[in-house]
Amino acid sequence: MKLNLTPEIVDYLNALIDQKNLNRAASELLNDYLNNHYDDIDDELLNLSGKKEQGEKAAFKNAFFSLLDEDEGEYKERIDSCNIGSFDLLNEKEYKNNPYYQHVSFRPKRIKDYRLTYNHFSPYEAFVYDERKDDEKKDYSEITPVGYFHNEFTYPVLRKGDVIWMSIIPHEINTRKKAIEEADGDIITFGLGLGYYAYRTSIKENVNKVTVVEKDKDIIALFSSELLPSFPKKEKIDIVKDDCFAYLKKRKNCPSLVFVDIYHQAEDALPVYLKRKPREKAHPGVKFLYWIEKDIITLLRRYVLTILEEASIGYTLKDYENPSNEEERILLTLRKKREPRDFEKKEQLQKLLSEKGLKELASL
Repeated sequence: MKLNLTPEIVDYLNALIDQKNLNRAASELLNDYLNNHYDDIDDELLNLSGKKEQGEKAAFKNAFFSLLDEDEGEYKERIDSCNIGSFDLLNEKEYKNNPYYQHVSFRPKRIKDYRLTYNHFSPYEAFVYDERKDDEKKDYSEITPVGYFHNEFTYPVLRKGDVIWMSIIPHEINTRKKAIEEADGDIITFGLGLGYYAYRTSIKENVNKVTVVEKDKDIIALFSSELLPSFPKKEKIDIVKDDCFAYLKKRKNCPSLVFVDIYHQAEDALPVYLKRKPREKAHPGVKFLYWIEKDIITLLRRYVLTILEEASIGYTLKDYENPSNEEERILLTLRKKREPRDFEKKEQLQKLLSEKGLKELASL
């Protein structure tokens, strides 16, 4: 059944859809840059891009756009207006003074497919250093914080083959701050990696025990032999080899907090999020936190807008049956959670698309 919307709602929805498409285009360009041009900017290019006249921050953005392909240049003005990235110079000392950096060290080592080693950012190498920010007043324009250092910055890495499984970089540090701050009492974290979350929470006086649930025995072996000995409160940490959610289901005593960190980015996190949020009700009194939840919510908002766009031209649940890829499966899941409904007021649509509204939708 086609949505019946007022002209005001139609105009507002069209503006949101237009911004959603621009956000996606901006993300694709930024990803292309980070994958293919991440170390192309240097001091010489910054000087050519107006460093002396406009300042380094403006020059960095100018240099970024100069590296885009010509056919992408038409997006420059519009993408620039939605702040594709903030291009911030980061303070190296702030990150090097992190307790994990100060106290945890290791020699490179391999166990089967996993390799514990070091990597580095080159001077002016760009990287995302925190979660996206959404500007509700600008139709949910997405702002991606991009940073760089002036000097080479070395950081620990866990690799599986050629894939980085986890690294202790500014993004990992910044996106776990809330979950670290809220840790109290007995807590559980799903996923081990390099043990950053376990380290930071175990040294808190108000945390009694940190249970880490990890199903890969090789990650556990590598962590236990090379990293755990450096942890000052290792007696607080209990590592359990098990499937995360199977373990939670059979655990008898409830923790105060569960931190879910078993994915690499928002795209593979969203299916987990949509599956797990409704099951939180089975554990009353337990606080559930999800790594990069703001990024997950941002991606979820894009999907909801796609559903509203398609519902406005008459798409029904039947149009989503027999999905052939992950994107189509997510759309089907969302259609099953709640059928699109008519909006009489702009505020109703804003409520649905708010962070609170999207969390409620995911919990259905």
